[in-house]
Amino acid sequence: PDLAVLTATAKTFDLVMMTAVWMHLDDDQRRRAMPSVARLVRPGGTFIMSLRYGPVPAGRRMFVVTAEETIALAANANLALAHRFDNQPGGFGRTDVSWTKLVFAKEESPRRV
Repeated sequence: PDLAVLTATAKTFDLVMMTAVWMHLDDDQRRRAMPSVARLVRPGGTFIMSLRYGPVPAGRRMFVVTAEETIALAANANLALAHRFDNQPGGFGRTDVSWTKLVFAKEESPRRV
């Protein structure tokens, strides 16, 4: 969740993608991970992620994650929701799995609180 190797380089990227990862992190890990991910996105850049909904496969560690929780965590890390795509098909012919895809834009300058 801390992405220590990546964040230590101080590199930032125009686009950061996180596919089928977020639901494997527990509440505390998600709270720690979002600022780490946000630091990787260059101001004006984009962060795209997917959230999985459906039964947990045997032997897998997964947690219930809501888009609302994720959007709030992102907002606190200066990532503004740009697009949201709910109920995307699961693929591989699975009708019991769906995805929400979230697209965030990194604010050009941090908000002052």
